[in-house]
Amino acid sequence: MLIFDKDRRLVFKGGITESRAHEGDNDNLARAIAAFGAQDAQVKSAPVYGCSLR
Repeated sequence: MLIFDKDRRLVFKGGITESRAHEGDNDNLARAIAAFGAQDAQVKSAPVYGCSLR
């Protein structure tokens, strides 16, 4: 998943599932959601399981 801010800057890249076959709450999804309100310049990222984006 790639998330860009309103100025088209990348604020999150990665998967939203913590591990293969993970169920329930996970930190990666929380990071992705937090990226929508990010004010800092640091790109948040998380590992990707399955097909990655390049």
